[in-house]
Amino acid sequence: MPYRRFPGVLAAIAAIAFGTIGVGVQLRGEDAAAWGKAHQSELVELYRYFHTHPELSFEEYETSARVVKELRAAGIEVTDGVAKTGIVGVLKNGAGPTVMIRTDLDALPVTEQTGLAYASKIKVKGEAGETGVMHACGHD
Repeated sequence: MPYRRFPGVLAAIAAIAFGTIGVGVQLRGEDAAAWGKAHQSELVELYRYFHTHPELSFEEYETSARVVKELRAAGIEVTDGVAKTGIVGVLKNGAGPTVMIRTDLDALPVTEQTGLAYASKIKVKGEAGETGVMHACGHD
């Protein structure tokens, strides 16, 4: 299957990871969906946190620290500091195939104009002057 990007990948990963490990039981199918629905407000809060705290590529120190914290709290084995700010989380679920999910955590030097209540207000100074920073990719 070719690599594809999905909107809200962080929320999907969180639902899978926290639903499987965080409650101490293995959830499958409808149970995982029910867990995701029951924890929707927490997942939305986490999404909004990341959206309001964007960091540029190789500067995602707060972002990676928060992801590490959330994954470890869910009982997931974590290696951080990969290629500077990268993270590897290993979710073990018994014997069988291994699935790898990759996501980007970095933001772009773009001023957000969405009008959302949780819009990024972060600014950075670069060679071209001051600009906003936001998660503007289609996969964020």
